Amino acid sequence: MTKIEMFNAIASVPAVAENAEMVEFLKHEAELVAKRNATRSSKPTKAQIEREAQYTSLVDWIGENPNSTCAEVADFMGVTLHSATGLLTTLRKRGLVRRDYQGKTPVYSLGSEA
Repeated sequence: MTKIEMFNAIASVPAVAENAEMVEFLKHEAELVAKRNATRSSKPTKAQIEREAQYTSLVDWIGENPNSTCAEVADFMGVTLHSATGLLTTLRKRGLVRRDYQGKTPVYSLGSEA
């Protein structure tokens, strides 16, 4: 439930609906939320743009280095193992990278998972 829906639901409660001051307050708060939502930018942030560049770089590198481990990816990207896992997970969800196993070790190559 959004804030606007919550304000409207509260305003429709009989005990609240009888109090014009409370109804006006809730209406005003809903208008403020709607105004704030209308002014939000839909363009990507600087961090999102940088992350997309990382994805592109990583896909290119994995294409040149198939069956790479997460540790190798972390070394290449200059990030922690945890961050490398997040990058690889996103690329897997997008269908750009697949995870296979060499023994118990996960390795990553280009392609989507079946």
